Amino acid sequence: MDFAEDFLVDQDDPYSDLDRFLFLSCRSCSRYSPFLIYLPPEEDSPASAIEHIFCAGCAPIGSISAGSKCLINNPGFLQLIQGYEYSNPFFRRYATVYRTLLTTDTRLEIDCNQFVNLPLFEKLFKLQELFPTVHLVHNRKFTGLSEISQTIVNRYERIRNFYKPKNLSKPTIGALLRHESDGSLAASSTTSLPSPSVPVLKQTARLRIVSSEMDTRCDICLLSNENNTIQFGPFVEKPFAKDIFRCHYLCLLSGTHIAQRGVGDQGGILGFLIQDVKQSFQIYRNKVCYCCEQFSAPVKCNAAGCDRYFHYICGYRKGCVTQFIGEYLSYCHEHLPFEANLYPDPEGECWICWDNLQSSNPVSCIPAFCEPPESSTSQEKEVSWFHRECLQKYAYEAGYYFKCPICHEKPIFLQYAKMHGIFVPMRDASWEIDRTYFKDLHECKCSAENCKYGNKKKSVDRMVGCKACGGETLHLECAEISDPNDYVCSKCMDATFIKLF
Repeated sequence: MDFAEDFLVDQDDPYSDLDRFLFLSCRSCSRYSPFLIYLPPEEDSPASAIEHIFCAGCAPIGSISAGSKCLINNPGFLQLIQGYEYSNPFFRRYATVYRTLLTTDTRLEIDCNQFVNLPLFEKLFKLQELFPTVHLVHNRKFTGLSEISQTIVNRYERIRNFYKPKNLSKPTIGALLRHESDGSLAASSTTSLPSPSVPVLKQTARLRIVSSEMDTRCDICLLSNENNTIQFGPFVEKPFAKDIFRCHYLCLLSGTHIAQRGVGDQGGILGFLIQDVKQSFQIYRNKVCYCCEQFSAPVKCNAAGCDRYFHYICGYRKGCVTQFIGEYLSYCHEHLPFEANLYPDPEGECWICWDNLQSSNPVSCIPAFCEPPESSTSQEKEVSWFHRECLQKYAYEAGYYFKCPICHEKPIFLQYAKMHGIFVPMRDASWEIDRTYFKDLHECKCSAENCKYGNKKKSVDRMVGCKACGGETLHLECAEISDPNDYVCSKCMDATFIKLF
């Protein structure tokens, strides 16, 4: 968001400066909230739009006529989105959170009971995850009231168009649950932008995930099949007509002009209809990547006045970033939406792999700012650093369980990581999906190829497990060690784990 760290405050103290009116707020109580309701006047007028924005507690719901399926007609939901109102526009807790704009056209099926007992801050992010990105508005300081009005009117038109019958297919919690399960996407003036709710990739009879290098190329960026799942997402194949469509998954998500109009996994590649992807070729096939000077650059820098296009692969290496949250906006290396993360200590180490951090790429290292523990006398936040690839690998493994590796804070760090280019799939963690993930931990069997005891049951008392993961049990004699604390299995015996001992 467009807030300098120096301006943010930790207490919601009253704020009286005149610029308080330059932020989206309720026009009844003048307070701010991550959830705002726009009730359009009978005659849409940009000049009067700001007078029709309300928080959930002030909205005159009874005075409007909306369909029975309209979300703001649900008293239970209105109760859920109350309690987030605040008075200082720079209040750190909510200032950097997107505004979710609701209108009389908003129609979602939500089971309110599952959110009632959640902590307030956790509930905020889970509720926002239900909405297609067409509802999300950057929270920022506007230049004037007219800009606020125009922004609201434009967003209202987009929401209204989005919920027209041709775009709507009964979105439900199951279809809209995000950070990867929403198939319905917002339409902008040029494209339907990808949402944080893209369904998780699963190999099916109609969708194949390629696990090895092939002599082919991505149909979106037209670059070779660089099968690096951590950097570019899975390389997928989808039969289409009499041909096969192939692409890097993150090329698909980051494409500025690629519409997503399908629902869930019922159409195309998880909501991206192949015919829509092919239609987008007309817009960007002649765009030249400013990094490699090759054609078919589908990603455009979102900075005002910047006309740079780039391939996601090239941008990844150049220091560009795609924010996998909100409208999935992308930025070139010169217009990053956050301060460049150049690590100050060339000898510093990543807190995940413990390898050196030094790099000239400003987005290759990501800092985490953790609150000091309660036992600490210092009030300064503790800073930890991670390689982008290490954090991305952790995100793929953790899924729903993704959180700060240091302090274990989840909602804020999840949003922060996505804004810094980390793609977090919304699915169960790999250790929950793979039933054999911990299988070896329950086996009292020597994993040596030639067990000296012949794996007899009476020999289990001589077993020792890997001191890093606890798996791949061996007899002390088979491991050829005398001290059980010296045993590290073959899977953990690499530079990453050796540094821990």
